[in-house]
Amino acid sequence: MRSTKLLMLLASLCLLLIVPMTALAQGGTELAYGGSAEGQFTDGVTEVLYTFTGSAGDLIVARMTANTSPLDSYLILRDPSGTQVAYDDDDGGSLNSMVGPFALPVDGTYTLVATRCCPGSAPNTGEGSFVVTLEQTTAQPLTTDQPITFDLVDAQQTLIYTYAVTEPLVAWIHLSDLAGVGQVILNVLNLNGDIVLYDSRMMDVQPPAPQPAPVYFSQPGSYLITVRIQAASFEDPTPPAPSISGTLSAVELPTMPMAIGDTVSGTLDDSQPFDVYTFDATKDQLLSLSGSTEAGSAPFDALLYDPNGIQILYNTTTNDAFQFDPMQITLDGRYVVVARRSDNGQTPVDGTSGSYSFTLDVSGTATLVSGQEVTGEVPLPNNVYEQVYRFDGVQGQRVRITLRSLDNQYSPGLYVNGPAVEPSAPGQPNPGNYNMNINSSVSGTATFEMVLPTSGIYLFRVANSTMSSTSSFPGHYGLMIEVLGE
Repeated sequence: MRSTKLLMLLASLCLLLIVPMTALAQGGTELAYGGSAEGQFTDGVTEVLYTFTGSAGDLIVARMTANTSPLDSYLILRDPSGTQVAYDDDDGGSLNSMVGPFALPVDGTYTLVATRCCPGSAPNTGEGSFVVTLEQTTAQPLTTDQPITFDLVDAQQTLIYTYAVTEPLVAWIHLSDLAGVGQVILNVLNLNGDIVLYDSRMMDVQPPAPQPAPVYFSQPGSYLITVRIQAASFEDPTPPAPSISGTLSAVELPTMPMAIGDTVSGTLDDSQPFDVYTFDATKDQLLSLSGSTEAGSAPFDALLYDPNGIQILYNTTTNDAFQFDPMQITLDGRYVVVARRSDNGQTPVDGTSGSYSFTLDVSGTATLVSGQEVTGEVPLPNNVYEQVYRFDGVQGQRVRITLRSLDNQYSPGLYVNGPAVEPSAPGQPNPGNYNMNINSSVSGTATFEMVLPTSGIYLFRVANSTMSSTSSFPGHYGLMIEVLGE
C-alpha cells in the first residue's frame, strides 16, 4: 500500500531523558521577575542554577541567550519539589532557549537550570558566557472575529494572548497586514502549555508566507497564543533592528460530519480557503484516506488531527493523487480532516481555485496468519517503497518473525508499529506506542522472537533496508509470523 509521511508535532520527538550531570553545577543565584543574570560554562561547569519565588498562576517567560558561538543553550524549569515541569532547546532563536509562556502550578521556589544541549546525550563541549532573563507577563484575550493589532519592537519581546473555547471547535488563527523589519513566529499551545498545536515558524514580513493551517481546539478551556520576533543568529549578529506590526485574528470555521465509507468533495478558493470535516473513530481501527484533484484544478492538501488537536497526517495531491493506507487509530474520539489549497511549490495560493475529492474508508491491509508465509516485492511502481501487513496480537503471546530474501536484491528491512503500551507501574508515564525494527545490510534471513506487550493491531512494514529510493529493480522477500505460545 502507498504510504506518505506522517507529520507529528515536534514536541513528542524532542523528549529527552534527563540524567544527573557529572560535572560541577554552579548555582543558587536568585532571580526576580524582570531580572537577568550572566553565567559561564567551562570544562568543569556544565550547568548553572537560578532560583526564583513564584505564585500559582503566574505566567512566566524565561530565556537563555548565548553570548558566543557555538554554545547550544538548553533551559530546564523545576518546580518547588524538584520535578522538571518544562524545558526548551531552540525556541529562543538560533541555538538559544525560551521556556514559556508557562503558568506556575503552585506557590514556592522554582529553579531554572541553564545547561548545554543535550542532557542525557553526548555532552556539548562548547564553553562561553550566556544571559538568563526571567519575566512575569500577562495575556490579552483574543476573541473570534475581533482582530487585534500589535507592535513588536524588541527581539526579546513576546506577546501573549488567550483564546477561550467553551466547546470543541476549529479556528483559523492567523497574522495579516505585517509590516516592518524581521521575521515573526506565531505559536498556539495546548491547554497544558507543553505542546505546540500550530507553529508558523519564521513568517517573513514580506511574502511568501508559510501555508496557513487551522487549529483544532479539541477541549473546552483557555489556550495560549504567542507572537514574537525570530531572534538574530550568530551568523548575522548585527541585523537591522527588528520592529514588526500586524494584526492577529481568530476565525471559527464551520465543520461538516462524515462517516467511515464516505466520499466528500468541494471547491476551494479565496472565499473558501478551507473545508473542515469531522469523524468519530475508536482505538485500534485501521482506516485509509485517499484523495484526488480534478484535471486542470489546483492541488489540495489533507490535514488530519487527532482527538488531542495534534496534526498527525499530511497528504497532498501535488503529484496528482494520494493514498494513505493503513492509517492506525490509537485514540478514541473525534478526528478532524481539513482540506486546503496546496501551494504546489508556488506561493502565495491566493487567486487559485481547485476542486477536491477524498474518501475515508476501512483499510485494505492484508492480515498475517500464524505459520503462513507471505511473499512480495519492493519497491513497486508509483513510489511505493514498502509493503504493509497487519497482525492481531494478544498480550503475552510469544511470536517468532522471519523475514528472508528470495533473491540477492533484497536485504531484510522490517518496521513493526504496535498499540500503546501501558505504563509499567501506577503513576509512571505512558511509554507510547510499541516500535521495533530489523535491518540487514546484506541479503539473507532475519529472525526475531518477542513477547507482545499488549493486545491490538501490529503493523509490519516491509522495506528493502539497503535499497535507495531511485533503485529501478524490485527485491523479493518472504515474511512469516509464528505464534509459539502464551
